[in-house]
Amino acid sequence: MAARLEELEHSHHRQLAAITPELARPLTGMRATVETLHDGAATVPETRDVLLDGILEELTRTQWLVEPLQRVQKRTLRPMKLHCDEVSLDRVIRATLANYDALAAQSRITLTTELPRNLLRVYVDQDRLIQVLTNLLDNAFKFTPPGGRGRCRQVKPRIRFG
Repeated sequence: MAARLEELEHSHHRQLAAITPELARPLTGMRATVETLHDGAATVPETRDVLLDGILEELTRTQWLVEPLQRVQKRTLRPMKLHCDEVSLDRVIRATLANYDALAAQSRITLTTELPRNLLRVYVDQDRLIQVLTNLLDNAFKFTPPGGRGRCRQVKPRIRFG
């Protein structure tokens, strides 16, 4: 049974490896077309229409490739189990930000943190919270130019009950 499960896992990896380039190709083509439109091709109606038709065809193809993956995902995904505990938001935020110190220095991005002294303790799945913070920071670094300034500051929560 373990060998069968391992073979299934390898099969899924092979399928994903085969699909990935198929998804990347239309995205690359659409990006090049959008850049061409930005560079002035949009001013010529016939050229614009041909390029937009090409994008529409690539989007249709991409959707056709993604739909089977969505069906497999629905069948194989199980509800995520959360492992909640009371954690210090201050500690989790600071520890997650500390993981980005080297990247900030390398990118010449100034990262500052302003957190209140009495930040709440919350009942959460710490790993999922770190995953969310990491995704936010990854995006912030991706879209902050070198020499830019990133700032994590207090946001007043607006939670209403009842």
